[in-house]
Amino acid sequence: MGDEVRVLVLGASGMLGNAVFRFFSCSRGHAATGTVRSSNALKLLPEELRGQIVSGVEIYDLDGLTKLFERVKPDVVINCVGLVKQLPGAEYTWHEVAVGLNPGGKYDLVEKQLLDAVRSVHTTYGEELQRQLGTTERRIDIQMTVPEPHGQLQYTDTGLEYVVRYPVGLHQVAEADEKITRKLLESLQQQPDLQASVSGFPKIRAAVKG
Repeated sequence: MGDEVRVLVLGASGMLGNAVFRFFSCSRGHAATGTVRSSNALKLLPEELRGQIVSGVEIYDLDGLTKLFERVKPDVVINCVGLVKQLPGAEYTWHEVAVGLNPGGKYDLVEKQLLDAVRSVHTTYGEELQRQLGTTERRIDIQMTVPEPHGQLQYTDTGLEYVVRYPVGLHQVAEADEKITRKLLESLQQQPDLQASVSGFPKIRAAVKG
């Protein structure tokens, strides 16, 4: 690393932390390291930068943070954990819809239907999220990525499930969740192949961002 300034970004998978981490990763004279609470959050970052991420870091674990500082030896520490919620103009949160998968089911069909349902609802709030993002960008003077829905397969204690995470304005949470639920239930009723591919009903919950 030579004479590079070592920058440690706590909370690199959040909206602000993601932008800050990418900024310093691409800045000459800086060597950036980021932290996330869960390895599941790595998908939110470019593949080429994931090697600079330390997962399993909890901001309230003082012993863990001390060990992290000893390992990274940062010149600068930037704490982005939970900060966006305190910034005027950043009034949104992340939710997720999950559905269990049956063995031998058509996973590509499940993926398409879940993403289509979420995106169709998300587009109705897209302009508002962009407005909020623009307000936050002007306040912190860092270009930020517009949050978009994204899906992934993951294993749970009860088996395989497909999850779609999506940003939603704090004032539209209940409305958006209800619309997504209705669209998915309609798809299940209309498509026998989809119904046979999933186990139980879709579950909507707050997404843990680490």
